[in-house]
Amino acid sequence: MKCSNCQNEVNDNDKFCSRCGTPITLLSETASDFPYPAPLPPEQNISTNGRTNNNQMPTQISSIFKGRMNRWRYFISGILLSIIYRTYESAILSQIENYYASIFVNLLFLIIFYLLCVYITTLRLHDMDKSGWWALPFYVFLIFIVIAIIYPENPIILSLFVILCIYSVFFKLFLLFKKGTKGPNRFGLDPLKK
Repeated sequence: MKCSNCQNEVNDNDKFCSRCGTPITLLSETASDFPYPAPLPPEQNISTNGRTNNNQMPTQISSIFKGRMNRWRYFISGILLSIIYRTYESAILSQIENYYASIFVNLLFLIIFYLLCVYITTLRLHDMDKSGWWALPFYVFLIFIVIAIIYPENPIILSLFVILCIYSVFFKLFLLFKKGTKGPNRFGLDPLKK
């Protein structure tokens, strides 16, 4: 095995290079050839049962949706998003006179707004050691709002819409009142102890 700093030959059981003093790691000679990223540090890679979870492969999307959000920050974020939406609706959207421009601006705003909603909901679920995919039925509900507006008299769509409305109310209450896991979990450190 070779030192990653000075390329000096070192023994497998050496902890430091005898020539330059660089700490020796097992991945030093094959770091560039290693097909997977290095494991996460222990404080970011702990499951709820205390054992390390080395099978996580971080991706770009999962690095965006990392971390946890406690109940208070989730509540404040929801209030702020509601204020932003109402301000946009009353002040900005009403000022645009061109029909196509208003559609474009509205679509752009709604995409950004719902991505922020997905972000805070995912972080809140992470605080309870749950995946962000638990929120999928709630976002299906948002799609059903549009479908119910287009087809208001279809009884199947209306019944599904009512079921998803009930689910979304309970889901939001669950996010608001359920305590997060104490201590670190597989999504990060406890936000109350930062």
